[in-house]
Amino acid sequence: MDQVEQYDKRCAATRNYLHHTIMEDQVYGFYTWGPRGCGKTTGIERALQELKKPYLLLRGTSTGPGVFKTLSGAKDQIVWFNDDPGILRDKQGQQYLLGMLEPIAHPTTGKMVRLVTKTRERVKEGSEESFIFTGKLIFDSNTEIGAYPTLKAVQDRLNISPFFPFKEELAAVITYLARLTPKAKSRYEYVHIQKKDKHIWEKTSVKERAEIAEYVLSLDAENKAMPSLRRFVNVLKYSISEQTFGYTTSWRDYARDQVRQDGIYENSQTPSRKDQRLEHERRELMDLLEDVMEFREDKRLLKGEVIRIWLDATSNKNSKQFRRRLDELPETYRQMYASLPDKRNG
Repeated sequence: MDQVEQYDKRCAATRNYLHHTIMEDQVYGFYTWGPRGCGKTTGIERALQELKKPYLLLRGTSTGPGVFKTLSGAKDQIVWFNDDPGILRDKQGQQYLLGMLEPIAHPTTGKMVRLVTKTRERVKEGSEESFIFTGKLIFDSNTEIGAYPTLKAVQDRLNISPFFPFKEELAAVITYLARLTPKAKSRYEYVHIQKKDKHIWEKTSVKERAEIAEYVLSLDAENKAMPSLRRFVNVLKYSISEQTFGYTTSWRDYARDQVRQDGIYENSQTPSRKDQRLEHERRELMDLLEDVMEFREDKRLLKGEVIRIWLDATSNKNSKQFRRRLDELPETYRQMYASLPDKRNG
């Protein structure tokens, strides 16, 4: 079996495991992880396309309140958290994920359901305080599930599938794709030119792509880096722009910078305890402000009350820390706080 065929089998396995997750009643989620740019999403996208199932794609950094609001309107859908580590670290979001993955006896009916209950006591008038989730959750990440205690607690309810191709496999895939023409049919089921990238192949020659692939892979070997399909495509894109706009910085320079940057990311240390604490404090404040803004305007908390709740939640004793964390938040959150009343009228 050649290296590209071995990689193709890995993609097929991801597709099959996800298919099983969706079709099996008592499996509620799918979790896959592996290096950046190795093609983890290929099998996921293929399975969802084949099953013709509606799904909700969440990218970036989700928050607990945002997830509750969004998923309460998508109770029976497949929800895909695409490289979204924020929700896995979010204290409030973790509780919602547990509710979606672990059935409990309904307090009224006694029926085993996946009940998601809003964690804040005060709820906007007329909004849902809880909902029953009947869909499925999909996670793809760069981090093993063991790093997330919340998901580890319910991993028996998850299909877990690591996606770790060997360096030689990824190098062979990149070399194969570089020599594949837009009109040629791939010999493999999952290794082919993506529709979204077809225009890149049409604007470059086989010779150009092969030269770029060889150079990028030599940089990977020199820096002991994992080859990346995404990085290869990004360099191709830059080479087209270089020719179109006459950049003085060559695609070789761009490739070196990309490999160097990815190496810094991959070798970065775990955030310090201080950094983790500050991030937790910022997240607590964002969650609190989002919840407060859901109240009717005449029922919103006073600024002083928000400060007190935040100090209790973070075990801080100095309101100066509140001001510092507030100043570090995006402008939207600072405006939320500024719109709160200082005192009640009348």
